[in-house]
Amino acid sequence: EPRDVHRFVLMAIDRRSGRVVWERTAREERPHQPSMKDGTWASSSPITDGRRVFAYFESSGLYAYDMEGTLLWQKHFGDKKMFADVGESGSTPVLYKDRLVLAWDHQGSSFVVALDARTGEEIWRAPRQEVDAWATPLVVEHDGRVQVVTAAEKRLRSYDLETGNIVWESEGLTMN
Repeated sequence: EPRDVHRFVLMAIDRRSGRVVWERTAREERPHQPSMKDGTWASSSPITDGRRVFAYFESSGLYAYDMEGTLLWQKHFGDKKMFADVGESGSTPVLYKDRLVLAWDHQGSSFVVALDARTGEEIWRAPRQEVDAWATPLVVEHDGRVQVVTAAEKRLRSYDLETGNIVWESEGLTMN
């Protein structure tokens, strides 16, 4: 079990010089459960649309900053409960226009959620009966409909990006 307080940090680095332009501590806390010995509690990748940058630390929250490092909003979904102390999933939210979508699959009440990237306001949430999925959602457009495709153990599912309704589903994958 982790004993130390951790700093969940986002940094902007100048790609030409390697100089740190700004650094922000999103949260400082003791993680609520262990991680794999070679893993971290910050394994998701930050994403940007060139106007905002989104840092996702799973149980420690989702944070939106402007390009100068000003916090715009933050959102917390609770504490994930992961199988066998392997750590949180490390899936990254996906950004499509002004929609940010993430899968929150764990040993508790799982869901997929779409947020307004500008405000963090929840647009829709679809409950799921999945556990410990590590896959980042994929946004695709097919026949004029934008869909969010998710992979998990029980089912592969496609959700309509506008409504959260299931478009199609099929057999799932292994837990890993």
